[in-house]
Amino acid sequence: MSSLRLGYYSEASVVLIQAISPLHVGMGRGVGVVDLPVQRDALGFPTIFASSLKGALRATFNRLVGKDGEACTYIIFGPSDGRDEDYYAGAFNPLDAKLLLLPVRSLIGVYTLCTSPLLLNNFLVYLESSTHAGADEQGLKGLLEAVKAVLTKIKELPSNKEEVLVGEDVKEKLSLKIAGRDTVVFADEFRLSLRELPTIGELSNRLGLEEGWRLAVVHDDFMVNSLLERSLLRQTRAALEKETKKVKRGALWTEEDLPTQTTLCTVFFYSDPRTKIDACPKLSSKPNATGVKELFEKTIINGLGFMIFGGHETVGRGVAKLRKVG
Repeated sequence: MSSLRLGYYSEASVVLIQAISPLHVGMGRGVGVVDLPVQRDALGFPTIFASSLKGALRATFNRLVGKDGEACTYIIFGPSDGRDEDYYAGAFNPLDAKLLLLPVRSLIGVYTLCTSPLLLNNFLVYLESSTHAGADEQGLKGLLEAVKAVLTKIKELPSNKEEVLVGEDVKEKLSLKIAGRDTVVFADEFRLSLRELPTIGELSNRLGLEEGWRLAVVHDDFMVNSLLERSLLRQTRAALEKETKKVKRGALWTEEDLPTQTTLCTVFFYSDPRTKIDACPKLSSKPNATGVKELFEKTIINGLGFMIFGGHETVGRGVAKLRKVG
């Protein structure tokens, strides 16, 4: 896209972030039961703030392009030294990564990937905003229509907190007979009746899920008040004294993680460089937003495909897969 349609941004990528190992992107010390909670938005949903995304992406990009490509890092992400005479905005801007799919224990089928109308609406807004900033509207058309189709069908159904919506031919994989009804049991406790919705199967295909039958839609209230709190991982950890191997005084804490298979969605926006690109030959052939997007995607999404976000990297936390949709 050559014309600017959303601020300075004329290119965009819609990206899914899937947790490969438990993911802890924290927000400091909490005041509740959990000492180190994950980042959450204003409604209490787990998220990764744009600043946390950008910091990790910048560090990884800089490592991959090496010292010779450091100038490219400055052009795309902005300067790092903070000197006024060299101050300019970078050509890359991510949105907060919002929760899209939450893995939930199921008595039959092991687990499902649950979403809700609110989460799907958030995703729809991201998709629509990306098309106003240069994302491939034709490539995203099928996914946009699939999300809208599911939301439209949900609005036509009576609101039922004790019902779960799944794709066609899923009953035998997720449900069991309880009192003569097809029932799904979530988190070892919650019994929900099952309703098949054909449009959910199309959405799972458009999202590129390897096991699309696991996709399920639950009521917003049930997602927030029950499933979310039951599905997040909470681990108690301790620091030991070097000599005695006893727990250090005051060194016992609980931290929160997003479970493996959690999927979040974000949008990466790109603008024309706001400084000279002479020092970055990789942008010389396309010194615009398109060139920035192609260099970023080639280096991070297509070239690497995996990232580490958040803390506790040395104990196997934070490995995530990045996948562009559309």
